[in-house]
Amino acid sequence: APPPVATDCPGGSAEILANGDYGQLVPIGDIDAMAGAIEATLDLPPDSARLMARAEDYSAERSAARYAQLLTGARPPAA
Repeated sequence: APPPVATDCPGGSAEILANGDYGQLVPIGDIDAMAGAIEATLDLPPDSARLMARAEDYSAERSAARYAQLLTGARPPAA
């Protein structure tokens, strides 16, 4: 699969895509930039393993564990 394209809006896109390392960020409302980014990603070779590994950081299980740690005051394990 090609890398994702997202708008650079508040709410996590920049964080999830690591400011563009895992996909392209385009300005909100910039239709030409969105179209150009989509076209550009279609020409890129897929790096599915890398993208899947990044997606695991945001899985429901991992997110729930982080929330539980916050609520209980537990510290997350060292990476």
